[in-house]
Amino acid sequence: MPTEKQKLRIIKYQTKCQDSGYEYIEHFCKKRNTFVKTECNKCNGINDFRSISLMNGRISCGKCLIIKYKNQCKNVGYEFIGKFRKNKRTYIKCKCLKCNLSINFECGALMKGQIRCNECLIIKYQNRCKELDYEFIKHFRKKVSTYIKCRCIKCNNINDFTNGSLMNNCVKCECKKKIFVRGFIYKITIGPYYYIGLTDTTIKKRYINHKNDCFGGIDNSKKYKIIKKELCRITRKSIDEIKEDFNKYVVIKQIAVINTSREDLKSLETELINLNNPSCLNSIN
Repeated sequence: MPTEKQKLRIIKYQTKCQDSGYEYIEHFCKKRNTFVKTECNKCNGINDFRSISLMNGRISCGKCLIIKYKNQCKNVGYEFIGKFRKNKRTYIKCKCLKCNLSINFECGALMKGQIRCNECLIIKYQNRCKELDYEFIKHFRKKVSTYIKCRCIKCNNINDFTNGSLMNNCVKCECKKKIFVRGFIYKITIGPYYYIGLTDTTIKKRYINHKNDCFGGIDNSKKYKIIKKELCRITRKSIDEIKEDFNKYVVIKQIAVINTSREDLKSLETELINLNNPSCLNSIN
């Protein structure tokens, strides 16, 4: 016959089991620990819980948990195989339905949906690299980011891109990089003559440079002499007097603004210089 103390303990276990969704069967001792045998009200599964875990509410039905894992695996595109413990953590072994690869995931990551098949991820990176003219080599973790190591098909240069940059097409190999600058196409009117030029500086700065250098922005020294001579003849003033009233005789206007690479800017500038009259400035008349 159980004593009063044992009866009170049984009532306590029965009440706690009922509150947690289980039916009390019996309790027993094993290796100096008290275990409570219960039956789950949902799946009728039999479970043995430690009395301390039961009283603290830290219990879960093993059969219900497996059903939960199976449903979650199915929702995220995997097939549940089994579960196991490793380093005091629970891991879920499952199979990817796309590539049939067996993978082990931590149960917490599985339940949060924070899992990815490594083989499917590699195929995804390979396809993306191919679209952007790169050859996938491998992917690796560095600090908190995932990096993709790939080879440029054009120049064989090895690049390390973050996975986010690669997937969003925000990557460029050294051979594809161009330093883009803003170019200003301008027109200089000097008395009855004009000149079309191109610069990567502002028009205001170009104006100051022309004034300081006395039309030094024009490429031919022969032109300087012709311009000075013509301006002195038209205005009947010396070159020093003309420089004081520079803005009256020399007008610089911006025609267009372009965004291009520095190399293309230089070649375009050369083309414009060649289009201008090499012996003198172009006459407005």
